[in-house]
Amino acid sequence: MAQQLSAKGHSVAQLVLFDTGVSTTSKSPWSRMKQSLQQVRTQGLQRIPILLESLGSYLQWRVRWLRARCMRTIFGRINRPLPHQWQKDYAVEVCDRVAEHYVPKPYDGSVVLFYSTQTSFPFEQPLSERWRQLVGPGLSVYAIDSDHIELLSGTAVVQLAKQLAHCLNTALTGSSRV
Repeated sequence: MAQQLSAKGHSVAQLVLFDTGVSTTSKSPWSRMKQSLQQVRTQGLQRIPILLESLGSYLQWRVRWLRARCMRTIFGRINRPLPHQWQKDYAVEVCDRVAEHYVPKPYDGSVVLFYSTQTSFPFEQPLSERWRQLVGPGLSVYAIDSDHIELLSGTAVVQLAKQLAHCLNTALTGSSRV
C-alpha cells in the first residue's frame, strides 16, 4: 500500500508492520517443511527437534485449513453465512492463500517492524532478516516478547504501544511527510 501511495505522489513518512510475514523463498507450509528436511540432511541430527516441531505446526495448519475450506463450501452451497466459530479459521485460510501468491517488491522508505519472539516456524530465516532483504537500511526492528496472537493484548501491547508512539513521533518530527 505504501508503494501504491508513493506511486500516486503521496508521501509516506513511515510504514509500520506488526508481525507481518514475508517470504523470499517458497511460501507454502509444505515447501517450508521440505526446506526444513533439507536442513536436517545438510546440517545433521541437531535439526531433528526443529523438524518435528515444524511438522506438528504444519499438520495443525493443514487440518485447520481443510476444516475451514469444508465449512466454507458447505455453508456457501446452502446460502448461509459462515458461523462465528468458523470465521477465524476462514480468515486464516484467506490470509494463507494471499501470502502464497503475493510477490513482495523492494521498498526504499522507512519501515518499522514489530515482531513476536515466539514463532511457530523456528527453522525459517528470522523475520527481520527476510524483511531486510526487501527494505535494506530503512528497516528498524523491535522484538516483542509474545506469540503472534498475543502481540496485541496484555503486557505485549503495552510494550508495543510505547515503542510505536516513539517511532511515530520520530517519523513525524523528523519529516515533513504525512
